[in-house]
Amino acid sequence: MVMGCRVNRWQSPTVSAAFLQYGLFKEGSGFVAALGPTGNMAANDGDELALALYSSLRLHGGSWRLGDMLLAGLREYAGDKPAVAARLQDFSLIGDPALRIGEPARGTVLAVW
Repeated sequence: MVMGCRVNRWQSPTVSAAFLQYGLFKEGSGFVAALGPTGNMAANDGDELALALYSSLRLHGGSWRLGDMLLAGLREYAGDKPAVAARLQDFSLIGDPALRIGEPARGTVLAVW
């Protein structure tokens, strides 16, 4: 999951915008899904949304489909704030929303840059 601006925007050749394609096309690398914005995010949106996504996973039994986790996290973070909900419309999932995921192992450190 990459929360910087435009990381899921494939038509733009900047380093941050094209970051996810390195995992798809570089030999010996890869991922099964990518979560990130296609446009610009407010300064704290990435941090807050990342925490809401992991919180939604932890609160619902530790085993979810990726699409369920994303939807719950978006809803939790946006809450009743229309301005936040509007900004989060640029957030996208590349991959299978039915992918089953589990809670990270105890002691896993989540880094927010």
